[in-house]
Amino acid sequence: MFEIKYRDIAGRVGILEVNGKKVETPFIFPVINPNRIIIPISDIRNEFRVKAIMTNAYIIYKNKDLRIKALNEGIHKLLDFDGIIETDSGSYQILHYKKEIELSNREIVEFQINIGSDIINVLDIPTDIDVDYESAKRDLIETINRIKEG
Repeated sequence: MFEIKYRDIAGRVGILEVNGKKVETPFIFPVINPNRIIIPISDIRNEFRVKAIMTNAYIIYKNKDLRIKALNEGIHKLLDFDGIIETDSGSYQILHYKKEIELSNREIVEFQINIGSDIINVLDIPTDIDVDYESAKRDLIETINRIKEG
């Protein structure tokens, strides 16, 4: 749920509530790489008072130990974070590394649900900066189809 508290021209301040947890927006989600945690998550939560983080479900899925722990204990326990956790689907890997990932949209969405992500993302087709209009349109249509799939 999203409740708008204040408006100012095109901007707004609001409260995002997910699974009984709240964060005021606008909010920048710190991104946690579960393979390389630079700042301890306990510091992010306690010292910086962060109420929501983002991590990559695809990275967790690819690491057998992380995948098993996430499926058995849940994403919140895996990361030791009780706030809102948003998971990305692996689309960044498609864009950044210019390769397809070996999971389907449905598989990565189901994985995010099974590990208890608060906010999940479909495996969207990222559109790079230098593509032509028709390619961008094709990518958008495929992303819309993937959203409808679930």
